[in-house]
Amino acid sequence: MVYLKITTVFCGCQHFFKKRSIFLIRYRFDIMAALTSVGYYPKRLRDDKIMGEGTMSKIRKGEIVSAATLNSICDILHCQPGDLLEYIPDEKV
Repeated sequence: MVYLKITTVFCGCQHFFKKRSIFLIRYRFDIMAALTSVGYYPKRLRDDKIMGEGTMSKIRKGEIVSAATLNSICDILHCQPGDLLEYIPDEKV
């Protein structure tokens, strides 16, 4: 499984500082395999302009994609975003 650490950076008008908000989010299952199982192969996803190769590559690596892409995936798989993603608390923080 691939875990994604997300760091939030805040910027003030005159002062620049970093605040680290670390949390882990991962996909609950193989998204590309699920799309393929319902007939949405990578070629069809590209040809129908549902998502590009870069987005598919991010999904394969376990990286989180845009809300619009998650919306498209939920529409195709008839599910909710919570069915796709799960939060894993980082015990070390």
